[in-house]
Amino acid sequence: MSVTVERANELFADEIGRAILAGLPLPPDVRCYPKLEFHSKKRVLGNCKWRMSPHGYKTDIRIYLSKYMLDTTEWDIRKTLAHELCHTCTGRNHDKMFKHWAKLLNDRYGYSIGTHATTEETKIFQEASGY
Repeated sequence: MSVTVERANELFADEIGRAILAGLPLPPDVRCYPKLEFHSKKRVLGNCKWRMSPHGYKTDIRIYLSKYMLDTTEWDIRKTLAHELCHTCTGRNHDKMFKHWAKLLNDRYGYSIGTHATTEETKIFQEASGY
């Protein structure tokens, strides 16, 4: 099963909408100028990076997805993108607020967002990446 880059970007836009509907306080950067990029890491499904503005808010937010995720399922991609969107609402770590937003999305959409990939998710990803 393979997902195109175009489809991954459609899923990203959809996940932003779902996160907004669920009540996540996504920063304006994510709402107005979403940026999904791809990396070649074989041990990281996705990650979120940003800069702090001089005024103390996150800016230039970018969500990264491993290109190997394109060889998994749309469901796995959605969960990974949702996980990364939770990071835009809190600090870098999987703190209390991250867990709050993840639980909100899990309850609403049936995801299993946690602080780390499950054994099954890791297995699927490793098979896709040839790791």
